[in-house]
Amino acid sequence: MNNVLTALSVILRTAVEWGVIERVPCVIKLLKTTKNPASFHDFKEFERLVDASRSDLQNYLVVLLGGEAGLRCGEIMALEWTNVDLQKRQLCVAQSEWKGHVTVPKGGRLRYVPLTRRPLRAVIRRRTRRASTTSISSG
Repeated sequence: MNNVLTALSVILRTAVEWGVIERVPCVIKLLKTTKNPASFHDFKEFERLVDASRSDLQNYLVVLLGGEAGLRCGEIMALEWTNVDLQKRQLCVAQSEWKGHVTVPKGGRLRYVPLTRRPLRAVIRRRTRRASTTSISSG
């Protein structure tokens, strides 16, 4: 419901900006709601997912970057080789992709993420197989 009210509020404010109406005809107050808790795989389920993804290096890398490095889907999609520092064993999460648009990551700041053993090995394997691409997760 809050999404509908937020959209209505934006539409009315835009109509005022565009001169379609003189003023917003009402005050829209959003009600506070409780957020659903985030769901996570337990360790056993995650290891099953890792095992199932091993046959495809790209899928395996995506699973490890999400599950062990904690990257969000859009951050994985926007990750480029220039964001990888193999000497320091870390990634720089500097951008995120959402619906085909590359933007700043959630929170608006870049962050550095250490690469643990499995993601580091997968990144190195991916690097040697796809040296010509700029994106880590594609193609």
